[in-house]
Amino acid sequence: MIIAENCTAEEAQAKTTKIVQRIKEPFIIDGLKQYAETAIGIAVYNGSTGSGEDLYRAATLSLYRANEYGKNTFAFYNREFLNVKGEAFNLESELRRCIADNMRNFEVTFQPVFDTMGEINHYETLLRWKSEKMGSISPKVFMRMMEKVGLDASIDLWVLPRACTFCKQIREVTGKDIRVSVNLTTHEMQTGALPERFRDEIESCGLNGNEIIAEVPEAAHVLSYNDTASTLGKFKRLGMLICIDSFGNEYLPLHILKNSYVDMIKVGSSFVTNSGGEFDDVLLSTTFSLASSRGILTGVKNVEYRSQFDAAKHAGADLMQGGYIEAPATADEILSGIHIGVPQQMFG
Repeated sequence: MIIAENCTAEEAQAKTTKIVQRIKEPFIIDGLKQYAETAIGIAVYNGSTGSGEDLYRAATLSLYRANEYGKNTFAFYNREFLNVKGEAFNLESELRRCIADNMRNFEVTFQPVFDTMGEINHYETLLRWKSEKMGSISPKVFMRMMEKVGLDASIDLWVLPRACTFCKQIREVTGKDIRVSVNLTTHEMQTGALPERFRDEIESCGLNGNEIIAEVPEAAHVLSYNDTASTLGKFKRLGMLICIDSFGNEYLPLHILKNSYVDMIKVGSSFVTNSGGEFDDVLLSTTFSLASSRGILTGVKNVEYRSQFDAAKHAGADLMQGGYIEAPATADEILSGIHIGVPQQMFG
């Protein structure tokens, strides 16, 4: 937060414009051109704004609006934001309280990811949160909030031990080499301590590194390539597998397929069902073929309907997951009713 004393609205706008322009300028790290993005919320104290907390809230609401406008933007506070964004602000406050209160109302579930034979390849760790006032909140919403306020890294300390413990339990109960994946954020990939956290937890549970998969968002490779590459290198030295999550959602960076660190990619079901015609079909099949030629597994997530299941099979995906095949469940639910794989005729 920046506090500018004796600054008019016009002066604040001029200063903010300079900040945005400066941040937009490319910079060089290790010989590679990098880019940064920003969104800025501005609140001007006019003598009747209220307390410092009210001023902070006004600036935060403006930041939400700036993010809606797009990348490298800013927005001034307007009283109308109070109705439009008051709910989001209250949700963020509740999120902070729940995290501070030992992750109250959070739950870890696991969803199986199946291969083409109907056998479980691995389980993906999923975090769920139920707001006391608004009910179940989409992970996209609360994870974006966590990342924005810098709370996402602390979530590892709570989720990772549960994922590693479940991995150990599921392998002991089934006698099968089933792995467990853990989702990371772009912000976390910039944290140098992340690989050490994984190493400590993997060793604590008596696991090998290759029993855990790090699911990395596609955007991390585009927005912070150097930090991501460094972190992935450390993961690989631990023996971990690397999955690029939501591949093709925004960028479709095919250079990722050249990365020797990558073991699998996952695309959303919309990637295979919302085709824009022959070109999109060829693009998808080419992407999957390129991945396969590099020894990279291809997966489709969010398979909720038969049509999506059939489209994923037709596209040649190696892996599939979604409610149509099997919904997420808690560790206790899975361990108390073990079943490895689904009816073979579904994949026949």
